[in-house]
Amino acid sequence: MMNYIGYSLVDITETNVLEQTEHNTKERNQQRNWESVIQVINFRITPVSIQSPVVHKGNIDQFRFGAHYKGEHNVWAFSFDVDKPNIFMTYNDPCGILHMDFDNVPIVLNLNETANIPSPMFFLNPITRNIYFEINQNFNK
Repeated sequence: MMNYIGYSLVDITETNVLEQTEHNTKERNQQRNWESVIQVINFRITPVSIQSPVVHKGNIDQFRFGAHYKGEHNVWAFSFDVDKPNIFMTYNDPCGILHMDFDNVPIVLNLNETANIPSPMFFLNPITRNIYFEINQNFNK
């Protein structure tokens, strides 16, 4: 088993709201973003287990977001397990295929993000990277 951690400046809160009404637009859009994350991961493999996103607010200097983002922001973190080692490996990045798959995927903005995201998409370039993945080195199964 391998465990991956994802970090996002985009609000990917799992609300489990599946139908939109006039009173739950925000919650439905948060869920839509989370569903997009799950769908993109499922392009390559079905995760064995997924831990729902948890939001943390703090200085993002220790994260690997794009140079466009500085200071304190909301960061959503989630994890998932896969049973095929190195499924997302490219030549120089153990999460390279995930990063390629997520680049330019449409999202919904203006939810609980604190970062100024320039366009409604996940970006992986060094300037506006608003989501990224890494292998959890402390995971043993």
